Amino acid sequence: MTALDPATPVPVILLEGDAQARGHAHGRARREAIEQAIDIYAGVFALPESTLIERAAHFAAVTRTWSPELAEEMDATADGAGVPRHWIHALNARSELVSGAAAEAGECTAVFLAEHGLLGQTWDWLEALEPLIAILDVRHPDGHRVLTLSEPGIVGKIGLSSAGLGVCLNFLRSPHRLDGLPVHALLRGILDLRHPDDLEPLLERAGNGRSAHILVGSATGKGVGLEFTGRACHRLQPEAGVLTHTNHFLREDFESGPGMPNSQARLARACQLTGSGPRDWPSLLKILSDCQDPEHPVTVSWRHMPGWEFGLMGTVCALAMDLRDGIIEVRRGPDPHGPWQRFGLADDRLKLAAADSFGTA
Repeated sequence: MTALDPATPVPVILLEGDAQARGHAHGRARREAIEQAIDIYAGVFALPESTLIERAAHFAAVTRTWSPELAEEMDATADGAGVPRHWIHALNARSELVSGAAAEAGECTAVFLAEHGLLGQTWDWLEALEPLIAILDVRHPDGHRVLTLSEPGIVGKIGLSSAGLGVCLNFLRSPHRLDGLPVHALLRGILDLRHPDDLEPLLERAGNGRSAHILVGSATGKGVGLEFTGRACHRLQPEAGVLTHTNHFLREDFESGPGMPNSQARLARACQLTGSGPRDWPSLLKILSDCQDPEHPVTVSWRHMPGWEFGLMGTVCALAMDLRDGIIEVRRGPDPHGPWQRFGLADDRLKLAAADSFGTA
């Protein structure tokens, strides 16, 4: 594969109107990228077609019960792209479907700096996905907006909203069966919230059945880490104004596989970098670019993983978010010195509601 120029613009896909209109726009704009993502994940899932259809139907039903609007948007995305609907639901449940295979990846380092409402992470996964990333600019009829970096056909991932909320994601390996609401659907659901106080009712309806850490930050400085084990959800609170996470459980003693030393080293490094000195925008970018430990860097060059046959892995991109100003900066690929590209909510004023109950258990 020819290396992608890190300065290559990350496309912005405008999704506006009702669920059908948003989905059709997504599918039409990303048709070729969605077809490529299907080819990639068909190999990664390694499931017979009949099994994939059955699993996708299950996750579609779970999503539809939780949010008929979001399920309708997924259906319309498939229709717009001209692909079977079960594939869009499978892509949106990709974390649940690859939960075993993905455990070898170095994966992600996420950081929330509460004082200034700054949130960011590195996203480590397949090199083949780097050319396919895009920013979805979701504009609801009532004026609510979401900016989320995502994979083709997936309705939400890492991003922020005009309600002053932002989300990051860490993959976690759990021994439990993962058959609940897909984590990517939940990420979009959080970004679609009109007020931070609506988070707990949303989580109550979502239940468990997923394995991941979702780091939720607020422009008001409130934040919470949601550590899903498959059977439970543990809340992590910022300590001294900082919340960091990598790819092992902090509240459960699960076997995290061969990636455990890597995850522990990256978490220790992130804690070290946030433990002293300023916690501002340059500090966040420094953390997301850190390569001091050549064995366990935060930003990871493309490399072969033992026993992995689906191409190189490394840092697909890094994202830094200013939740107060509604700004996302994205750096493509694993070059810690690569350029950052900026996206924002323009002149829209964030609705910074006082949220005293946000992030409480």
